[in-house]
Amino acid sequence: MPDLSLVCDTTLLLYLGRIGQIDLLPALFAPIYVLDPVMLELDMGRLLRPDTLDPRDLAWITPVAVSQDIIDALPPNRLDNDLYQDILNLAGEA
Repeated sequence: MPDLSLVCDTTLLLYLGRIGQIDLLPALFAPIYVLDPVMLELDMGRLLRPDTLDPRDLAWITPVAVSQDIIDALPPNRLDNDLYQDILNLAGEA
């Protein structure tokens, strides 16, 4: 089992779920944390597309409640776009 933790954002869950490759995450990371606002965004997405992933259905997800003050204090997401490309490349090999 990997020992690299991940705080997962909506985009990663949404698109890996859509391409049927959500199981890449636990193959690469553990533990995997999902903040309540991310779950809420995906809940709203299911109103438009019922097939949108629900992280609550994934046993390897650890939900995390955080206050809005803590969220506001975080730096902006500056993940390298190469990370997303690497994940998509892995998905193509699966």
